[in-house]
Amino acid sequence: MHQTWNALYEARVRKWAGVNRNFSKAIIGGQAITTKLSNIINIFENQYYFSAYHINKKNAIHYLEVINNKSIYYLVGYAMSIYFLALFIEENKLEFKRLIAVLTGSGKLTNEMRETIQRFLVVKFLIPGVLLKLVA
Repeated sequence: MHQTWNALYEARVRKWAGVNRNFSKAIIGGQAITTKLSNIINIFENQYYFSAYHINKKNAIHYLEVINNKSIYYLVGYAMSIYFLALFIEENKLEFKRLIAVLTGSGKLTNEMRETIQRFLVVKFLIPGVLLKLVA
């Protein structure tokens, strides 16, 4: 039942954000990675895995290279981790392909965090946990 609920939620949120399961996505998750970062790929779900535990300047650059080179359309993850990635982009004046959507999960998303993520990551949508509004 839990898997069915998660699948329905995922489908609803993706539809609202204008993406679908066939779009490449990146996930900033809570598992520590013990192998080379670029090797964390789930080809069955068309997703790339980034570790929330490894967000730093070097890895932020790597994450952005994957977003640029692997046609990543949207990002899913912890609000704080996505915010830190956006801060690295801002602080280091990094260039990359902007995303269609960012879907945040657990954690509070403050107005400052939302504005930073929108400014540096998102073209169209920012979805904090539950559905909010379209961002032009």
